[in-house]
Amino acid sequence: MKPMPEYSTVEDANRNLYDTYYEKPFWWWTFRYATQIKKKTCLHLVKTAGKSLKYQKVLEIGFGCGSTLFSFDKSCEIYGLEMSKSAIKQAEKNATRKKFRHWHFNGTEQLNLPFESGIFDIVIASHVLEHVEDDQFFLEEMKRVLKPDGIAVVLIPVNEKYDDPRHMHHYSSEEFVELAQMKGLNTVLQHENDLISRWSEWYYYGGGRKRYKIIGAVFALGFNLATSLWPYKMYGAVEKWFAGHGYMPRQAGFVLAHENRDPEIL
Repeated sequence: MKPMPEYSTVEDANRNLYDTYYEKPFWWWTFRYATQIKKKTCLHLVKTAGKSLKYQKVLEIGFGCGSTLFSFDKSCEIYGLEMSKSAIKQAEKNATRKKFRHWHFNGTEQLNLPFESGIFDIVIASHVLEHVEDDQFFLEEMKRVLKPDGIAVVLIPVNEKYDDPRHMHHYSSEEFVELAQMKGLNTVLQHENDLISRWSEWYYYGGGRKRYKIIGAVFALGFNLATSLWPYKMYGAVEKWFAGHGYMPRQAGFVLAHENRDPEIL
């Protein structure tokens, strides 16, 4: 595998990538597979857990390009926390352009969430937990700001095959469920997917990008355009083929709730 760039600290690695990472226009993320599979998985988990995309008070920690957050109805009150200045700048533009009435975006690198306890219906953290040093405190804070009947939606990478300098933690699904339980959060839904990334990782991280510059670029463009537009059910159908050929899921998604709710593991 191609070695990732070296940084003095994990925090430096994250700042170096994400500070200007989201300067691209919103439409660019619409045709990017990695963005869309995360967004569609989050929304699938929210709806499967019985939550509406309307009239909710939603917080997304590390909202990135805002694709998931802006998928909620305009009747929702949306909040976002980000370390990236470019993400906040673009989110403010998009909230205005999309005519959301209630939105609040703040920049922070602190794990202490700047909100009162028990105020959110939905809290989302998609591929964030692996980037923070104190993941246990992070979960405690997510639980603290949830309403008694609220849910937290968490996505994490699993079965990683290369070392990412931006990741402080590596999880299996079982390890994450135990960690959440230890912090008073029951896993009410659990789902592993994104086997398709195993195919594209060879191009981005395994040397294909350098070896096949023109053909590889055409492949990457076609791959992202096609897969980003698939409905969520189509991912599952295609992933059955990948599973049958020994590919492993690339991400795991969870719906967490206060421990007094009955677990219903899928």
